[in-house]
Amino acid sequence: MIRVISSGNLLSSGGVDAIKTYTLGPRELLIVEGSVLDYASRKGAIVNSAGPECLGGGGVDFAITNAGGAKLLEDRKALPIVEFQKGGVRIRCPYGQAKLTGPNRYGKISVPYVIHAVGPNYNHYEDNVEEADELLRSAYQSALNCTHITPQTNKKPIKKVAFSMISAGRYKGKQPVEHVLQIGVQAVVDWCQQQPHGQDNKLDIIILYAFNSTESNTLIKLCDSILGNEKVVRQQ
Repeated sequence: MIRVISSGNLLSSGGVDAIKTYTLGPRELLIVEGSVLDYASRKGAIVNSAGPECLGGGGVDFAITNAGGAKLLEDRKALPIVEFQKGGVRIRCPYGQAKLTGPNRYGKISVPYVIHAVGPNYNHYEDNVEEADELLRSAYQSALNCTHITPQTNKKPIKKVAFSMISAGRYKGKQPVEHVLQIGVQAVVDWCQQQPHGQDNKLDIIILYAFNSTESNTLIKLCDSILGNEKVVRQQ
């Protein structure tokens, strides 16, 4: 397989100014710097780095909650409660999983779907980093699994998905950012290799949104390393 990489601020087929683009079979993986809330697509979804209650939190979750307005909060509250914990905590999405809301018009969000993925808080896994790593990997792949839209649901297919990087902020704990980003990239690559592009999955574009230049440079370094054994053709 030939892997096409475009470098520089070129408008990719994903409709964004990608710093770098990789092809993974019939799909494209894009690295973009900025906010996932900047992404707009009538056939797209954004991935929110959420908490288990799925009702809002800090960081990216706070921004997405505010941008989505009352309708997004309503749809998040409507997600089935799968577990009750002490203190009245209602778990809608356990760690390592993801839930889909939409399609709907969510305030200032410019996509019809929001996927809420719950990654681990590495501060709670100092003695068992491997368990947190597996939860993080699972969160990414569960988010991608949410893009499976069967004809029976009468929902429009998700063709593009944009990720905020999961557990890459304060939840990374003492782990270097490269560690958590590497797990995310590898999880995405593995999923693309395992999931066929067909009737139940129309996903064409996967976008990884880096919060800053440190994250974007790290993502490019990781993608080059993980995907670097294939023939490369550079676009001008």
